Amino acid sequence: MKFSVKSYITCVISWMLADALFVLIRFVGLDTVPVFATLDYDSFNHVLFFSRCVITGIVIGSIFYFVSRSFEKPAIRRRPYGVMIAIQALVSVFFVLILLIVQRAREMILLDKEFSIEFFASRIFTVNFLVILTYYSIVSFLFVLINQIDRKFGPGNLLKLIKGTYYHPRSIEHIFMFLDLKDSTAHAERLGHLEFGSLIQDCFMDMSVVSDYSAEFYQYVGDESISRI
Repeated sequence: MKFSVKSYITCVISWMLADALFVLIRFVGLDTVPVFATLDYDSFNHVLFFSRCVITGIVIGSIFYFVSRSFEKPAIRRRPYGVMIAIQALVSVFFVLILLIVQRAREMILLDKEFSIEFFASRIFTVNFLVILTYYSIVSFLFVLINQIDRKFGPGNLLKLIKGTYYHPRSIEHIFMFLDLKDSTAHAERLGHLEFGSLIQDCFMDMSVVSDYSAEFYQYVGDESISRI
């Protein structure tokens, strides 16, 4: 598992923006709602709110990145996309839940409250806590879904499709590598079509390590793969 600075920074910034969006949705314009008419909105420390967005984005973004990277193992990638998305989203939400509980425990310490199960439970099982957990669960699912779709098209190709890169032809220099399985016909006759198909899948799965070096698979031709960088 190779650490990618670009992917890590992108993940952290995405979560920071998600946190900032939550603050905007949750608090900005709250004073215009009749129920909160008496709320002293100006007393809120907006700098503190958005500072927490940065810190929370770094923490959750880091967790999300390393969880995503841990799912890059060939044994896990064999799972159906739906299963991978569900498991990865649940794992991410679990860590978010732990983080929220730690934050609540930290608030109790700052309030200098004597610890008790009843008081701690009253801080956890609140509407605000459920709203935050639901929001992060949805965001986690969307990020995992986008990440898996990007891998399906090839790392970076989803962004190119969104930007319309393929609709504007241009000259690009690439280095191509052609890999062909040696004695594939003999292996197919010896193993049979089903086991030979599994062998081909194993080979292609093992070769996916090229994505750790900014390369990508350009095309599959039978038992041959064409990668480029």
